[in-house]
Amino acid sequence: MDNAEKQNLAALAYHQVVSGKTNDEVFHNETGYWIWDKADSTIMQSFSIARGVAVLAGRNCAALSDVAAELTISVKAVARDLTFGVLQSPFMEANAKTAGFTHDIRSHGDKLRYTETTFLDIYGRNYDHTDINRLQRS
Repeated sequence: MDNAEKQNLAALAYHQVVSGKTNDEVFHNETGYWIWDKADSTIMQSFSIARGVAVLAGRNCAALSDVAAELTISVKAVARDLTFGVLQSPFMEANAKTAGFTHDIRSHGDKLRYTETTFLDIYGRNYDHTDINRLQRS
């Protein structure tokens, strides 16, 4: 049976490019999807970066409500996890490994806040890179 007949997903595609402030050089280029599987109550973020890293972060959660006063979406991936994990090229695995990833989004009224953390092992040193942002409609 065709998989499309068994699964109905809502997906939002995105493309994120990050450049340096001083030199305008691109240092991050990410293409991905936010995916909601209502039947399984699963929220997922899947993305890849051009250096050979692919991430499927997610979690099972209660059905999300459109009328909630505050909406919170949280996903997580851990390297070598077979459900929500990280796959990377041999070079990245040996030199600049992504050990894990978390992304939390909170929406309340016209305000949106997110926290995204990437856990890295770069040449044998561990780093937690966190990006925090607050957005508000103008």
